[in-house]
Amino acid sequence: MGLYWMYVFVYLCMFICTSETNMLLDSSTKIRWYKQVSEIANIMTKCIMDHDTNRQNHGRTIDIQHPKYGRITKAERRAHGFNAEHKIHPIAETKKVIISEGDFLQGTRRDTYGHFTIVNNPDRTISVLEPRDHDGCQNQIKSTVMETSKQKSCIVAVNAGFFDPRPGNVCLGNIISDGKVVMKSEGVQNVHFGITNDGSLHFGYLSKTEIADNNYKQLIGGVFWLVRDGQNYLKESIDIECQTEEQAEIMEMYSKTILSARSAIGHDEEGRILLMQLDGFNEHKGMTLYEFADVLLDYGFVQAINLDGGGSTTLIINGTLVNHPTDKCENDPRFTCERKVSTILCVHSVHSTRSEANDQSECDLKTVSNISEHCQSRTIDSNNIKEEVQRDTDNH
Repeated sequence: MGLYWMYVFVYLCMFICTSETNMLLDSSTKIRWYKQVSEIANIMTKCIMDHDTNRQNHGRTIDIQHPKYGRITKAERRAHGFNAEHKIHPIAETKKVIISEGDFLQGTRRDTYGHFTIVNNPDRTISVLEPRDHDGCQNQIKSTVMETSKQKSCIVAVNAGFFDPRPGNVCLGNIISDGKVVMKSEGVQNVHFGITNDGSLHFGYLSKTEIADNNYKQLIGGVFWLVRDGQNYLKESIDIECQTEEQAEIMEMYSKTILSARSAIGHDEEGRILLMQLDGFNEHKGMTLYEFADVLLDYGFVQAINLDGGGSTTLIINGTLVNHPTDKCENDPRFTCERKVSTILCVHSVHSTRSEANDQSECDLKTVSNISEHCQSRTIDSNNIKEEVQRDTDNH
């Protein structure tokens, strides 16, 4: 996250110093803008790390949100496949996506590449994992998504929580992993994704009491609720998670102008978990947060929260890196490599340890050579996905 915000800072400096608008600004306005530019690199981090009394006031969230929600600050949905006698296959299905913005004839077209994943049985097949091993947060470890995904032989793995770039504290916010309380944020009002022991998916803002009472088995925090009840909720979420009007104004500007790689988690109308990963590179490629929220709506997200993005954006499928990271490799700067991050979201088989291998069907085995429509995760071209599914079904 640290390098990403440096890119944001440089981009805004260049914009302000070189744009035609700069010639129209008086000196006092320039000074004000420069102060805002120097602050933007810290704002999203402040939205995660500030623990002042105001941030811990769940009542403030209730007051800011639209009156139509009353006192309800989270959305709940029974997970797809909950109470089903047998797990529903495939566990996860991933397809490549190409999303175009702008007009080709006017020279403004911008194509963004990424991956869209649908997860069945999410209450049994999704876990929040600490970096590298089960004590990664306590030991202040950062790790690549690839390395962390080995804990559960993840079928699909994506970076999740934000992290503190400063020494001494890697993981941030509320974190619960397979029922283990890893970290508490003492009620700080960042948006969360959680799964309860009774099979409910939760998205939204949680009080300390709600976290204690809901018996979560998985819980992770993000920054900004992008989609709430099938509508773009970014503006209201910025007002909730930023502590001052000035911070909110700067984040609003950032959210409308800065292109970057993006990651999000949400669910559809059936209670299936949806993951979206889009590639990007500082201000040149990717999407703004507002564009991203609208794209999620197009792909059927009913709820969605923003996960760590930028250079942290990573997607692993069956042990293979499938997206395009942007950090230069330490051993060879000619190439790009995964960034070391904090927590990840892991999609795994219901029986995800080798000790239970005898109870697994062929569809759960990561080593299965002919992955059919009934098995694990498939990555195929988005234009051929319906044809492939139909052909695979016919063969059975």
